[in-house]
Amino acid sequence: MPRDKKGNLGRLGPRERKAYRYLIGLLVAPAVFFVLYWLYAGGKGDAEGERVSPPGIFHQAGDPVMAGDRTLLAAPGGRVMRTAELNLGANRVIAESGYTFTVIPLVVPEDSGDPSTPHWYLVDGEGRKYNLLKVLPANPVEGGGPVPEAGPEKRLVYLVFKVNNQSGDTFLVYASEKGRWAWKIPRPGGPP
Repeated sequence: MPRDKKGNLGRLGPRERKAYRYLIGLLVAPAVFFVLYWLYAGGKGDAEGERVSPPGIFHQAGDPVMAGDRTLLAAPGGRVMRTAELNLGANRVIAESGYTFTVIPLVVPEDSGDPSTPHWYLVDGEGRKYNLLKVLPANPVEGGGPVPEAGPEKRLVYLVFKVNNQSGDTFLVYASEKGRWAWKIPRPGGPP
């Protein structure tokens, strides 16, 4: 860019002025974006999901529960799978650093629909809420072990969540207009 005798950017032509403004925009726009993101995240450095209170009353994983007019069985036999990789047919999904996938088998009545996001979620002991990512008819964990029996007039589905590795106690929550039910999910490698 042409400079005058004092070293200042002197008379710039229209093309140079346009290029100069474009260059400044390229430098300033990302900075504005990151400042707004930081403010949105509350200055914590990460934008974690919403917070809810952990359930005060809960059942142990594997206990059948009458939720309204249907019986639900979460984690039959207390079995929960945690993995960094999921096998979804021809696709392999890998969780980002600091997170793992938690896969919970769920036995539901045959005539009920698939569980849905607003009704099913995980809550850890610190109140972090993890929304349901996917409901699958087959176990997405390679080497996931034996498949639990669903029983007559029931079917087995797998609930997939992505959970922070630092989560302590975790609770599977089913919330509907008829009430709220929860199961305590055993810790990996620890007592239930």
